[in-house]
Amino acid sequence: GKNCTTSDDGLKVIAETDGMVVMEQDKISISDIFTIEAVNVNSGNIQFNGSVVVKRDVEMGYSLISNGNIQINGNAEKCILKSGGDIFIKGGLIGKASEGGVTAGNDFVAKFAENAEITASGNAVIYEGVLNCKVMSGKQVVASGKNGNIIGGEIIAAEGVEASTL
Repeated sequence: GKNCTTSDDGLKVIAETDGMVVMEQDKISISDIFTIEAVNVNSGNIQFNGSVVVKRDVEMGYSLISNGNIQINGNAEKCILKSGGDIFIKGGLIGKASEGGVTAGNDFVAKFAENAEITASGNAVIYEGVLNCKVMSGKQVVASGKNGNIIGGEIIAAEGVEASTL
């Protein structure tokens, strides 16, 4: 299958890349994308050498560390997120200054952020508002939605800040 070979004797399958073992059409493959329902008590903390897709939420107290991109289709609450690439949260990020934090190797994108610490080497884009957050960006911090407000907190951006209300 994809991203693997067999040993000379044909008895072993050898991964050619980091990733997750997957059975596809009776073939063993290595996928560089790990998809999980949620990060919670059932999954425990996640550390993966590739990209991670979370179908629902990352729950309070858990960590998700990825060398690739992270996509969360729900919310992330009081957790640790670290990515070598982009972090995309379709819902919001709810944090607490003393618990957790977010570090993106490139861009960070979320619907909203509240009481969180966010560090992005690229842009930090939060569509519907930033409330009492510490945001550090190697490029721009953008609150670009119709409710693109930045209220309280600390914003540090190398290339500028854009918001409806600051």
